[in-house]
Amino acid sequence: SFSHNRRSRWLVELGMVLYDTLSFGKTPPMHRMLGCERVQRRFPGMSREGLKGAALFYDGQVELAERLCVELALDAVDNGTDLILHTRVEGPVVEGGRVVGVAALNMLTGERSILRAPVVYNVAGPWIDRVFLPGTAPDQPRLNGGAKGSHLVVERFPGAPTDVVYYESRRDGRLVLVIPWMGRVMIGTTDVPVDTPESARDISGEEAAYLLESVNRWLATPLTQADIVWSYAGVRPLYDDGSANPSAVTRDYTLRIDVDQDIAPVLSIFGGKITTYRKLAEHALEKLAPWFSDMKESWTDQEPLPGSELPSSHEMSEPWRSLPQPVLDTLTSRHGTRI
Repeated sequence: SFSHNRRSRWLVELGMVLYDTLSFGKTPPMHRMLGCERVQRRFPGMSREGLKGAALFYDGQVELAERLCVELALDAVDNGTDLILHTRVEGPVVEGGRVVGVAALNMLTGERSILRAPVVYNVAGPWIDRVFLPGTAPDQPRLNGGAKGSHLVVERFPGAPTDVVYYESRRDGRLVLVIPWMGRVMIGTTDVPVDTPESARDISGEEAAYLLESVNRWLATPLTQADIVWSYAGVRPLYDDGSANPSAVTRDYTLRIDVDQDIAPVLSIFGGKITTYRKLAEHALEKLAPWFSDMKESWTDQEPLPGSELPSSHEMSEPWRSLPQPVLDTLTSRHGTRI
């Protein structure tokens, strides 16, 4: 917490109390409020200018979100899903006024096909509006209010934190994160409205300058453009609620169901975060329960994540056991039991 913050120290502490209350019974400890001296001991690279203290709380971190996505896809295959790779959906297939599947194009062979299903989920992320273009069924307005978010990755610097630091930008009050990540430090993020995902493939010079300015307000020794190892950008597939401020658009997921009387629906999914993906999937299935009377109850809340039940080193078979421990640690942390 700094003197320029728009959120006062007492408001931050109130938020921490609510955070602990809503996650009552969790394994990690409850939050603690730290004074300036304790903050400086924990984060020696932090500037003392305007520093008033900090709240210390506990959360989880996913370093390789793409690996989680792959494991979930493999788990779906293990549970009977047909996974079709290198294939682009070109639009819905409409027969008798209802959607009965999608037209698909194999990007490797050029072969076109029709994939039929009793229900179509539109989960195309930032491309969600393209699945149902004007003139197809169901006809719909623009629904995706995408916002571009960019990050910088830098080498660890003197006084770099070992925990995630979360604070307000002095310029506009947005929350900035400094995250220890894979032996380096990640700095994010921006919030820029975009019309198309293709316009958000790279970080802009203005965004990079904004992030460096924001983090340098916090650091005793400033970073420069030369410290950037790489950068990346992505589009948040948020629901378009008409807000002019992209930071004000809800980050929660939104489920939109298009249904005509008793015909099985088209379900479009907007927004959401990796922390809520399982709940999102559960709610999406609940939406379809009226059309599927034999649907099973949810069971994933007690199921270990695919690849997460790691064996100890002495339980591993060759050739894994003979690998150097740092290499083995990297492989198991990245791939789990599927190494």
